[in-house]
Amino acid sequence: MSKLRILLLGLFIASSVQENIYPHKVTVNTNSHTTCSGTVISPDSLLVLIDCIDITNHDMNVKIRRHGLNMTDSGDIYTIKRIILDPNYNDEFTQDNGYAILKLDRKIESEGARFDANAQKVAKGTSCSTLSIIHEDNPRLSTYWTDMKYVTLKVMDMSECKDLFVYGQNSNNYICVQEENAEDCQGELAAPLVCNGVVVGISTCDVGCFGHKVCAYRKIASIGNFVFQ
Repeated sequence: MSKLRILLLGLFIASSVQENIYPHKVTVNTNSHTTCSGTVISPDSLLVLIDCIDITNHDMNVKIRRHGLNMTDSGDIYTIKRIILDPNYNDEFTQDNGYAILKLDRKIESEGARFDANAQKVAKGTSCSTLSIIHEDNPRLSTYWTDMKYVTLKVMDMSECKDLFVYGQNSNNYICVQEENAEDCQGELAAPLVCNGVVVGISTCDVGCFGHKVCAYRKIASIGNFVFQ
């Protein structure tokens, strides 16, 4: 095998590995505005927060950009075929179970971190990643060119997040993390928390929310059978 072919094969493998350890770059868009991110839970399904969506609005879609895609490429646009609301959700009392599943019109074409609904324990000190929207100053760029950046997080001991649980939430349902550069660690709403190439959590606002040095991500495993829809 020639050196060129070996080099190209190596680059292809490296690119595939990179895609498989990072979350999908997902934005959920309503009326040409990005409302939140989303967590891929199956080849044609996203887990999002109910607060991110308007079930009466038909001008909603999902955009997914491949890892390393040039900014001038808008990525892949998906139509939402069906919205499934968590039957246990009750917005009068709590934001727990405030989730919805978006069924897309086709399978997601790009690679991304592996989803495991049973993933629970992540060791303290583990390096993880999530997504945050890059805000562009160019007014000519529509939401379809909204890009996202990867944010590196470190898993902390749950005692570091104890002050976030002011409404009696069960801390066992969360993973405590800190942004490695001591900036905002929350990431975009509904963005996944990926550790060791596996989606283990989702960014919510039911604990803490924005502006904290430490954040708590809801464990996917704590959401229950709803994610298997």
